[in-house]
Amino acid sequence: SKYDEAIDLFNQGLRSAEGSGSGILIAKIDGYLGKIFLRKGDYDEALRLQNTYLVESKKLGEKGEIAHAYMNLGGVYWHLSEYQTAINNWLQSLQMFMEIKNNQGIANINDNLGVGYFWSGNFEKALEHYKNSGEIMQKLGDVKGLSMVWNNFGVLYDRIGKQDIALEYFRKSLQIKKKIGDLVGEANIYNNIGAIFFDREKFDLAIENYQINLDLMEKSKDTWGIAQALANIAESEIGLGNLLI
Repeated sequence: SKYDEAIDLFNQGLRSAEGSGSGILIAKIDGYLGKIFLRKGDYDEALRLQNTYLVESKKLGEKGEIAHAYMNLGGVYWHLSEYQTAINNWLQSLQMFMEIKNNQGIANINDNLGVGYFWSGNFEKALEHYKNSGEIMQKLGDVKGLSMVWNNFGVLYDRIGKQDIALEYFRKSLQIKKKIGDLVGEANIYNNIGAIFFDREKFDLAIENYQINLDLMEKSKDTWGIAQALANIAESEIGLGNLLI
């Protein structure tokens, strides 16, 4: 999360790429910089850079880069809550990935589309894309990607009231997160499981999972995650009647 240092290094790379006349490197760096500004919350700059990345990639006729540019653009629009625009960009990305037979890209963009349709309230389409993504990731042996898809399955099933199925997917995802050492991903799963127990008013079990979430977030030094975990524990304590004034 040392964003300013990353920006400085990418800018050094950009100057070198411009000096060498490497259009493809210039395009790639704009895409990378756009992702950093997105994480910093500067959506205007992120949008500008990703649009530049797309324009440069189109000029070069690099379909793989065009696909990634559309994928990145969709991510910016998703953060702006412009879900249909995000979906439109991701569909363009999917078309490009399919043309060049990039199965990893196809898997990733199907997962993104699942998220887009989920937030648009189209759960049937979301489920369709999650299934497509999961099937390809299993064939590719992409366990990290599969853990993300299974988590998304869990969120979807929780949303439509099928919490037992949601728990199954969360636990499958959790197994992988533990194996690959993804502490923040693991923490998020415990948060999701805790939320199900909270909804069921099983506040002691909710606290148990939220506490593991908190411990992992503290270990990861994830400030936002720590704050969220503490708030969730507090709400569960209130649910148990342990209201301290």
